[in-house]
Amino acid sequence: MKEITQAMKQLAFEFPIALDTEWKTLINYWLVPGKRRWTSVSFLIDKAGKIRYIHPGGEYHKKDGQAKRDYLELKAEIKKCLAGPKSNVKAQEHKDAQKNVQ
Repeated sequence: MKEITQAMKQLAFEFPIALDTEWKTLINYWLVPGKRRWTSVSFLIDKAGKIRYIHPGGEYHKKDGQAKRDYLELKAEIKKCLAGPKSNVKAQEHKDAQKNVQ
């Protein structure tokens, strides 16, 4: 838990996060529905418990390449989620795209 707290401070997260140490959410919402490239995934969930954004795994950070683009996209989605209960088009687009993969 110490490492998670440190990472949250480094990333300037000022909101609660949840950990799925038993992989229950990962299995039910990510691995069971279909084959995935990554076994890690990040869900951005609003105050009502609705999934607003899914980062499909891999790494994301400020450095470079796809990881930087993913970092910036997640940061923007967090800001949208904190701004209010507006519909998140990206989450729906991702959901629709996943249907096509299966």
